[in-house]
Amino acid sequence: MLYFILGVLVSLLVITILSVIFPSTVLFEWVKLNISNIQAAGSLAIASSAVVAFFLYRATIKRHKKEDADKSSEYFLKEGKELLEKTYQLFTDDGENKSPPRNDRLLWLTTARMIIRYQNLKSKITANAHLEIIEEHEEYWRFHFYKLLDENSANFSIRYFQPSGDRYNGFNVARNSIAIIFDFAKWNGPDPLEGVDDKRLFAKKVVSIDQHGIEHYLEQYEGYWADVMEIRRNEYNDI
Repeated sequence: MLYFILGVLVSLLVITILSVIFPSTVLFEWVKLNISNIQAAGSLAIASSAVVAFFLYRATIKRHKKEDADKSSEYFLKEGKELLEKTYQLFTDDGENKSPPRNDRLLWLTTARMIIRYQNLKSKITANAHLEIIEEHEEYWRFHFYKLLDENSANFSIRYFQPSGDRYNGFNVARNSIAIIFDFAKWNGPDPLEGVDDKRLFAKKVVSIDQHGIEHYLEQYEGYWADVMEIRRNEYNDI
């Protein structure tokens, strides 16, 4: 619409200038002879303005939708981060019960439900930057869950999950809650370390010279340290 208004203003300005330069009769005759062209140009200007306005409208709507989506994504990111932290705090009673967590049926069920709610929140995060952040945050808490479960493998006896001794007792730890919590603690990949060329890193002397134990450790693997030294000579001109 802005372009249309500017077009009208420019047209009026041109007509005004022509009326000053040429006598009114000459201008009138010129307009009369070119009336069809003027009408066609006017129609084209209106059509062009409409097209421009349509695309500007679409661009504006698209921008607003993206802004709304980013705000929504940021909200789900914030809620997801907070929920993960609360889930671990709940499962360990704020760190007081870690060896092992209480074998309370409701505690395990609530923890599992919170994990599922977190996963639902995560699925609504759309911005790539937000997804990267939540993945890092999830990996942090996944490690804590893994460490907790692994350190309590000896404590997780049948007596722990079935304290009454009766498998049909309604106060036993629910099987689905066990599955969900252990599944969350499991590494799901892909592993970012898979693309790392560790030999090339060692060839760049990322380990300081006084770390003899690391060098001796790596020398145990047949051909490994020899490959490192060859890369160092060929790529870094170091003997």
